[in-house]
Amino acid sequence: MCIRDRYYLVDADKRERKELFDNDKMAAWLTEITKDPYDGKHLPKFDFKFVKNETAIQFYIVSNEMVNSDENDYDLSEFIEEIDEDKLNLEFTVLESDKFYVNRIDIFGNNITEERVIRNQLEVDEGDPFNKLLHSKSINNLKALRIFADVKDEIINTEKAPNPVGPYSQAVKAGNTLYISGQVAIDPLSNTIIKNNIEGEATQIMKNLENILKEAGLKFDNVVRTKIYLTNMNDFSAVNNVYGSYFKSNPPARTTIEVSGLPLGVNVEIDMIAVFND
Repeated sequence: MCIRDRYYLVDADKRERKELFDNDKMAAWLTEITKDPYDGKHLPKFDFKFVKNETAIQFYIVSNEMVNSDENDYDLSEFIEEIDEDKLNLEFTVLESDKFYVNRIDIFGNNITEERVIRNQLEVDEGDPFNKLLHSKSINNLKALRIFADVKDEIINTEKAPNPVGPYSQAVKAGNTLYISGQVAIDPLSNTIIKNNIEGEATQIMKNLENILKEAGLKFDNVVRTKIYLTNMNDFSAVNNVYGSYFKSNPPARTTIEVSGLPLGVNVEIDMIAVFND
């Protein structure tokens, strides 16, 4: 159970709940493992799953950095509350995500202060790896100045597509270009993963991409570049048929790549680049 970004174990019979872990301690641990700057108020949305006869909770975390596989040996006991004198274990897998860099930071609409005042509030700089947490902190820093009527970012997010499982955004607008992060077959309504039917996977992915495009005010006609990642090139035909049904004419440029594995054990992932019409 999650209430205001805090996680609880609920005993329905006793009508009791206990906090699963301390957010600040978990943030410190995640920062140490993933090298991404988490804090207690900026934790990823965990997709917990009970395993081993409900004696352990399993979850995934995503890192933008190279992570040593031995990190999974970390002792998590200090982060977990004791439940009826029994300890509940956390089992985790660190997934390495693609790394994107901040190419340019443009500031529009400022006629109140010097630009350096604004840039001093930013937690990221041009050339740095993009990090959603630092981006959010930068926006909050600017709002805290209380000298602007509004501060708008160029991050696209919709509840009709899966929540990011790590420090990245569904899509980012830069100038007249929209960069959509790789989507996998997660149903945003049930938060379940589809991975036993390749056509079903491809269809869910295209629906997720379509909803992100709509949130940005775009359509598939605006897409200029896509990349498809497959764990088995034998699935190319099935994925291609589903993909092609969304592009009736003038399809975008595309690359299809066979990879050794994908996050969450899925079989296909697709990302896109779209442009806004002048």
